[in-house]
Amino acid sequence: MSANRIQIKASLKNKKVVVPLGQIFDEVGREQLLEMYDEIELQNNINYIQDYETTRYAPNYPPKFEIYYEFEFWDSANSAYVSDFNILDYSNSELAKNAQSFTKSFFKFDFFDTPVREEQKLLFSTIMPTNNCRKKSVVINPAEDPEEYWNQRSEGINLPQYDIYTPAFSAASAPEGANENYYLQWLKDRDLFTGNTFYMTCKFFNGKTGTVIRMLNQLPSPIQGQYSFEDFFYYQIILNIETGNTNPKYNYTVHPYNSVAGATGITLAPAGETVLGPIKFYEYVTT
Repeated sequence: MSANRIQIKASLKNKKVVVPLGQIFDEVGREQLLEMYDEIELQNNINYIQDYETTRYAPNYPPKFEIYYEFEFWDSANSAYVSDFNILDYSNSELAKNAQSFTKSFFKFDFFDTPVREEQKLLFSTIMPTNNCRKKSVVINPAEDPEEYWNQRSEGINLPQYDIYTPAFSAASAPEGANENYYLQWLKDRDLFTGNTFYMTCKFFNGKTGTVIRMLNQLPSPIQGQYSFEDFFYYQIILNIETGNTNPKYNYTVHPYNSVAGATGITLAPAGETVLGPIKFYEYVTT
């Protein structure tokens, strides 16, 4: 700050004091600068609004927009993979009557931003309960469930049967309102995460034994072995947002994935469109 130093001498004759005032003013533009300063400080003190609203993405498999999953477990007695919960020590009675040991079991799907384990981040997970799976009819074994067997016989049914769950899923076979792993919930505003490709893995949590089974994306050979994560554990999920009037506007497709596809940038043909071409997972046999 600059100031003029003024010396006033006392005099008995002259009773007036002359104070010199500056005649040059530099106020041009200062009001605008103050307004700009106020606006900048105001914006700096307001939290930036980020839209974390999610929306559901549906499988883009016209015309029925179905999606099919199938899971196979290792039958060590017959050295083969089978799509059957009995292999996991569930009886037909437990599968038919929603035993707690069965309903507490579930499939868990994890979605990552990359298949490279050293670099990946888990973005979200979905849970598919076992009682969302498809059912099939089986003949009741009177030795296993004599009460149900003779109840049906007393009603005049010569060949008693009940429906049991099988490790396969489609939206058409799921109970009404049960759409776990049919819709994927993800961000509506893509500014927060611009990527549109995820990599999905699967595990089965067995509520009867308390064990966790990691699943493979293809039939392994040999059955027991060390497998590349990038080749054997992921399916590729591609999100899409339609710009026209196409429905569903927010949709996705599921594709097989391996290291060759990753290295070349090739997108393999979709899986899960039909019951004959489901998204398949196989138990990873470690012992």
